[in-house]
Amino acid sequence: SNSSSSRWKQWYQRRVRGATPVSGGASGAGKHIVVVKGVSLDTSIGDVIKFFMDVVTPKNVEMKYGQAIVELENHADAIRAMIKDKESLGAARVQLELQSRPLDYTGYDNFAGQQQQIPAAESYGRVSLMGGDPRQSTGGAGFRW
Repeated sequence: SNSSSSRWKQWYQRRVRGATPVSGGASGAGKHIVVVKGVSLDTSIGDVIKFFMDVVTPKNVEMKYGQAIVELENHADAIRAMIKDKESLGAARVQLELQSRPLDYTGYDNFAGQQQQIPAAESYGRVSLMGGDPRQSTGGAGFRW
């Protein structure tokens, strides 16, 4: 049936074509983030920037509830920034958490590189809602299901 195959195509395009290159954890797609934990409340964004300036130049800094979210230009900068882990920022000794991946990282969260089951087809036993088994076809970009 035609409507089910177009539903499948829409799903495929949303999941695969629209997949962003590697996301950096909780921080959103492809960003290189270092989270600074234990920042005292009187610490300014300027203080955070100065804290990192001897090793890297932050691209963006956001303050959130005793944490500073520091966005860096690339994965290498994020790694370099980790040198500052457990150093003093103002009165507080801060902990750094890396939320960045190299661009060529392929892991379980990289949808396009994995042999994925189709959730809709799985949860209803073997009855596929998509008309036929969608894993039999190769979507135009050459992904095998």
